[in-house]
Amino acid sequence: MTSTDVVIDGVVVDAMLSDIFLALLGEADVYANPVSDADLSLSASVSMTGEWPGHVVVGCSDGFARRFASRLFLTDIVSDSDIVDAIGELANVVGGNVKSVVPGPNVLSLPHVVRGSEYWPNAAEAVRLDLCWEGEPLRVSVWSAASVKE
Repeated sequence: MTSTDVVIDGVVVDAMLSDIFLALLGEADVYANPVSDADLSLSASVSMTGEWPGHVVVGCSDGFARRFASRLFLTDIVSDSDIVDAIGELANVVGGNVKSVVPGPNVLSLPHVVRGSEYWPNAAEAVRLDLCWEGEPLRVSVWSAASVKE
């Protein structure tokens, strides 16, 4: 199997997310829900280099980020730094799960968290899941640079 033969689909990523939420928060109550780009105020990403180059991106609202950090760190009061750490960790864990199912070897970058969205001109979006958790929007996408590599 070559890197361009790999199929990452929404079913696989959705199952990963259920497992991740169960492991991190003790629940898997994440469900499909339409998300507008305007709803996504934060983005966290990890990049993968190697046999299967690409990116995993988690986009979310401020409300999602604050609630997720609060639940992850078991506290009602979270700082901006806590929020960045929590959303970066979510991107990192999803990225590690994606890395485990694509051809390797690959290396995962440290998480990168920004206000707004990110753009990868040399990658194609392979999966996009628009989700909801506790009434807050979440988008998880996987971008493949392998499919556009010459």
